[in-house]
Amino acid sequence: MTNEAIIILEPSDSQNDHQLLFEEIKGKPFLHYQLSYLAENLFKHIVFLIPKNDPSFQFHFGKEYLDLKISYLTYNEKLGTGGNIYEAFKLVEETFAFVFSAKNYFRLNLKKADDFRRMRDASILHIGKKAMDYKAESTKLFLDEKGKIINIIAADVTKEEDTYMADTWLISKRHFNNQFLNRSFSLFDDYLRKEYKESPQYCLACRQYFIKMEGNKDLEKAKYDFAEYFYH
Repeated sequence: MTNEAIIILEPSDSQNDHQLLFEEIKGKPFLHYQLSYLAENLFKHIVFLIPKNDPSFQFHFGKEYLDLKISYLTYNEKLGTGGNIYEAFKLVEETFAFVFSAKNYFRLNLKKADDFRRMRDASILHIGKKAMDYKAESTKLFLDEKGKIINIIAADVTKEEDTYMADTWLISKRHFNNQFLNRSFSLFDDYLRKEYKESPQYCLACRQYFIKMEGNKDLEKAKYDFAEYFYH
């Protein structure tokens, strides 16, 4: 199973959103729960893409945390999301890595994502949150019965429901390096949103717990959920 991940905190995220990642929930910073879940799933290495001159991550997690090796890379705004992930892949040893936002916390079935990717031989697998029990002001993905993406649309354009984009992917290092060599742009908006029309892209639509930390209401939800349920 894939056991490395690239976790991104873009400098463009608001300072309030950034601070929320280190707010304590049951005595631990929010990001602890993200790393704890990865450790439970036997991940061994995390690459954090973080803003320049930001000591928060190193202060809280150091070079090793919960038996996870932690690497840090400064997010270069000139490179765009795709260019920064390209640089982060230089620190990844495995052939695939999960890539997602530092603002996400989930209980997704990561092994199922690995199996789903293999069955479809997908170089880039989207991992989305099923819309039936989740609401967001983000992009919706519409899928066929095999999980192939047939449409990508802004959430406010239609009331139809399928799957919300969760800023979470399982990506082939080789494929990504070939596509993004010497290119700087947004992974989703400039590449994946267009690429699905040219070649098949797939999404695993998950029903498990997922939250994106984007405001105080999300922090309060996380505090309530983590108090009600057992999360390490």
